[in-house]
Amino acid sequence: MSAVPGSEERFKESLELAVKYAKELSCSKIHILAGLKPTSSPKGNVRCFNKMEQTYISNLKYACSRLKKDNILGVIEPICPQAVPNYFLDSFYQAMKYIKLINEPNLKLQLDFYHLQRLHGNITENLNMFFPYVGHIQISQVPDRHEPDSDGELDYHYIFNLLQSLEYSGFIGLEYKPKGDTIDGLKWLKTFPNCSIG
Repeated sequence: MSAVPGSEERFKESLELAVKYAKELSCSKIHILAGLKPTSSPKGNVRCFNKMEQTYISNLKYACSRLKKDNILGVIEPICPQAVPNYFLDSFYQAMKYIKLINEPNLKLQLDFYHLQRLHGNITENLNMFFPYVGHIQISQVPDRHEPDSDGELDYHYIFNLLQSLEYSGFIGLEYKPKGDTIDGLKWLKTFPNCSIG
């Protein structure tokens, strides 16, 4: 709800609860969700977008200040319309604009390859461009959002090698829908060197 005008106090309360859970679980990152654009607003309504953008920037600044007290990283994630229609943050370039504008070390990009491919494609060039701002990575196959080794548009052997060459050392979240049983769906890890569940 961080981009939803009128929800500022609710956002702050929600953030406090998230911090409480993060501290109890020794979690060092919190995903700050932007929220949805109103469906009643005509597509391309500039005034509505500008108001949401102002709210989003203000709330992100507040979140950075609040999270800094507990040494927590805030991450923002662009989400494609196929996954969440009308989501406010629907472009990686838009996300980078806010990260650079706010310019706080504890605000980073949550890069989900599913959304990157759906929104922009051009994985190699975009990963190289966005990588210095990445705080967390998530994966799934495109278009069906199944296991990374399932049939689809993305070659995760290539992507993992690219991440290794960029010296990515963080966790990679498995945000996919298993084609069948969850445990059976994890067998793909055996075919990828240096992959394990942490």
